[in-house]
Amino acid sequence: MTAATRIEQDAFGPVEIPADRYWGAQTQRALGVFDIGQERFPAVLVRTFGLHKYAAARANVKSGALAPTLASAIETAALEVHEERCHVKAFATQ
Repeated sequence: MTAATRIEQDAFGPVEIPADRYWGAQTQRALGVFDIGQERFPAVLVRTFGLHKYAAARANVKSGALAPTLASAIETAALEVHEERCHVKAFATQ
């Protein structure tokens, strides 16, 4: 049985991504191209990234720059990162 996937698209075309991952096409391509080693950001830094993403989503929806439904999804994912329920191997900077 194969794991569930979704298709994301970038400038290079479609790419298959595991459905349980939050990253997009560019990060998936990077995982296939670069040998991601054992080095990790310190947990406190990753947790802080989660809070930063959460706060940015809230501020952007409040200013009208982000749709509430998209903000809600970002907030949920960001809290999972902050609460260490989502272990991030590669952290997208976008």
